[in-house]
Amino acid sequence: MINYPVTVVLAGTSEGRKLIRALQDRGYPVIGSVSTQYGARLLLRDGISHFVQGSLDHDGLKRLIEENKAQLMIDATHPFALTISRQAMEVCKENDILYLRLEREGGKLPVNPWIKTIRRLEEGEQFIKPKMRVFSTLGTKSLPVLAEMVNRQQGELIARVLPASDVIKRCEQLGLLPDQIVAIKGPFTADLNRAIFKMYKADLIITKESGDAGGVNAKIQAAIELGIPIVVWLKPQVEYPVMFNSVPEIIKYMENIQGGYHY
Repeated sequence: MINYPVTVVLAGTSEGRKLIRALQDRGYPVIGSVSTQYGARLLLRDGISHFVQGSLDHDGLKRLIEENKAQLMIDATHPFALTISRQAMEVCKENDILYLRLEREGGKLPVNPWIKTIRRLEEGEQFIKPKMRVFSTLGTKSLPVLAEMVNRQQGELIARVLPASDVIKRCEQLGLLPDQIVAIKGPFTADLNRAIFKMYKADLIITKESGDAGGVNAKIQAAIELGIPIVVWLKPQVEYPVMFNSVPEIIKYMENIQGGYHY
């Protein structure tokens, strides 16, 4: 008889939600974890009810493992959520449980003079010129730092964010006015990006390296067609012990190691 391991999935991405559904369908006891109310609503919409909602630190992750007697943790958080990923690896090592990373493949960025790349957000300030209208698709977590950079150049920040009340409130707390907040949910085609960038008279676009699924190529295409420089914040380089790029890959791996969970 197979004793499926209790699995915790840190589900900060669409891949994480897909994985939880796939594990549920196969009979795995699985607990999801998301940090925001929006993430919780997405899980419920997808028929996932066994999860915890809230930001977790090292001790919170440890409690989650111990209270559920988890034997496996799958980290499907956003590639830029470095803190939680590092804490998850540490906690798994301390508790002697398996850590797996699920991260969609990024793909290669095209080579074009309009594309600028940075490793740290602060490096982007070199591309912000005085009085520029800077269009951000970074999300709200990066806005405080970016807003300071833009303000130092006496520019104007336009932020494209999720149309959620708490997200818009954070933008307002930074001093952004309604005409500086583009509250809309993707996916965005190149045509839609081009129309939005043009409508807001963007002089510079700042985005994250998020792969095709995150729409980075559509943003790049639109920026190049409009002749607008686009700064791409590259994914952090992290050495994960075991990493997979798709849900089928990680499911196959888990099925292959089930021999360790027979009794």
